[in-house]
Amino acid sequence: MGPSTITFTGADPSCSRVELFSLLEADPRVELGFLYSVSREGIGRYPPFAWIKETVRDIESVYGGGRVALHVCGRARSDLLQGKKLAVPIWSFRRLQLNGMFLGEQIGELRRFIGEGDAFSCITQFDSNQELHDTVRRPGHQVLFDASGGRGVLREEWPKALPDHICGYAGGLGYRNLRTELPRIAAVAGPKYWVDMEGSLRDEDDRFSVARARLALEAILDVERSGSDRSWE
Repeated sequence: MGPSTITFTGADPSCSRVELFSLLEADPRVELGFLYSVSREGIGRYPPFAWIKETVRDIESVYGGGRVALHVCGRARSDLLQGKKLAVPIWSFRRLQLNGMFLGEQIGELRRFIGEGDAFSCITQFDSNQELHDTVRRPGHQVLFDASGGRGVLREEWPKALPDHICGYAGGLGYRNLRTELPRIAAVAGPKYWVDMEGSLRDEDDRFSVARARLALEAILDVERSGSDRSWE
């Protein structure tokens, strides 16, 4: 029933390294997602590039690879697909999420980019690219069901996982509703899936809340424990 990866997105400099490390220590499935935007760098949930690099370097030095993802937004996404270097090295991340809609020649650029990415998986958002998975269909291409886009809007119904893709689920998920929503997601997800939280982890001052992330993780563990208990009935 449980997700294979639990992504907490939007860590920012309001969090100490010790606090972020405590999340990674709490469960080996925890992945920290960093939002990357050129136009919004240093504002709210979009950290300064230097802070991302330093934080990821410290995480790698303690935990090795595979515990961080980069969510690339806006102009930076176009730069990445066109072969330009970002201010944060992409090889530090096991997963790259390319946010937004893909049109025209961008689809070909995406196909080429995914084909070159043996060291990482590439995530696109299904709701803004519903036909894209059939066009791209490359190893390493993963799909995120996210109609919310970080706005914290919960779905009425979760989509069934796509064939031949690892799929993720996001949009309005958090510690207040995971005990209800996670079983609903597990019922339609494939054997391997992930959940991603962003808006629900922001506090009243729009800062990333490690406390809220911990509550979300505890909710997931509660669901998994209750499912394990029922399996013995």
